Amino acid sequence: MPDAGPRPEAQPSLTSGPLWSDLLWRGQRKSGRSAVIRLLIIAAAAWLPLFLLTLFDGTAFGSVKRPLIADFVPYARFVIAIPLLLAAEWMVNARTGTVVRYLGNSTLIETRDRAAWETALNKLMCTGDSRVAGWVIVVLAWGVSVAGISEHGHLNTVSSSWYRSSLGNLSVAGWYYALVSLPFYFLLIYRWFWRATIWVLFLRRVAAIPLRIQPTHPDLCGGLGVLWRGQVAFFGVALGLGTAVAGNLANDIVYQGSTFSAEQISIAAFIALATILIFLPLLLFTPMMTRAKEHAIPRYAALGDDLSDQFREKWIEQSEADARLIDSADASAVADYGAAYDTVSQMNVIPIRRQGVIAGALMLCIPFVPLLLLEMPLAEIFKKLISVLT
Repeated sequence: MPDAGPRPEAQPSLTSGPLWSDLLWRGQRKSGRSAVIRLLIIAAAAWLPLFLLTLFDGTAFGSVKRPLIADFVPYARFVIAIPLLLAAEWMVNARTGTVVRYLGNSTLIETRDRAAWETALNKLMCTGDSRVAGWVIVVLAWGVSVAGISEHGHLNTVSSSWYRSSLGNLSVAGWYYALVSLPFYFLLIYRWFWRATIWVLFLRRVAAIPLRIQPTHPDLCGGLGVLWRGQVAFFGVALGLGTAVAGNLANDIVYQGSTFSAEQISIAAFIALATILIFLPLLLFTPMMTRAKEHAIPRYAALGDDLSDQFREKWIEQSEADARLIDSADASAVADYGAAYDTVSQMNVIPIRRQGVIAGALMLCIPFVPLLLLEMPLAEIFKKLISVLT
């Protein structure tokens, strides 16, 4: 029997615990306004010193082949992507917290399986609170950036830029970029990879519990429809990564002679891959949902056959003269059962809804829309849209 008694409400968080999270988000819930200010300060700390240093040595606006003001990558990474990656914490924390509380308070987990559930929940919270993981991510982010000082991709093909002089030496702004701005950007990315890993491991442990799937649940996912809503929150993270990708593509289009048409495959691949990776963990629940559906359909079909047979005998073959179908509850019962059977037959075997996939994919298209303006004037785009609509 499911445990129907009251349970303490869990308060899990993928965005609390480690040192780097405490430093960034201490007191973040006090005020929405102060949180926005914090985002702006962090983004400014990554980009504004670059602007001031290049302004000082004359590479902000000119005197080199690629001044800072004309480089799309720093804008994409530090002005847009960093705030997006930080702001995604609110949505992910809220959605994943809702998923955990729903699972813990629903009838999906029976009394005999409560210990396994508590173990999965404790591992989620303990792993998320790991300071060791936090320090490893900090060291890894800084180490990768420092190790790549001679690389840093998008500036390698430029003989002189705000980042490196024509002699190949790093400028002061280049050193700040390599030792401060870029490591912080990598830190945000790596810690999101870590958090996603923690969440997937949690879902794997939950999927190992014999959940009490309800094939007649109106969410058409056996009661697990909340899972896809939790996964959709991770599109905020993918949006930040997509913005950084769009910045690199913008430089390729403007400076390397590429075109939007030539980059369409790369854009489509990123959107498709991100969407697949976000929803892929939900396949862990497919076996149990498939078994529940396959077990339910014949049982509900047999029950429907009995109900239909009783209805036919009473109202078709042996109808009493003084009985009126419109006054009986029998017709309503048949209709209600028909709706229940339709719900069972339409139950998904993956806890995903089409609108979630479409909405997420469309969201990831947003960073790449401005790339069209690099090839085609805005007025021309509007003319083409008008010609299509009229």
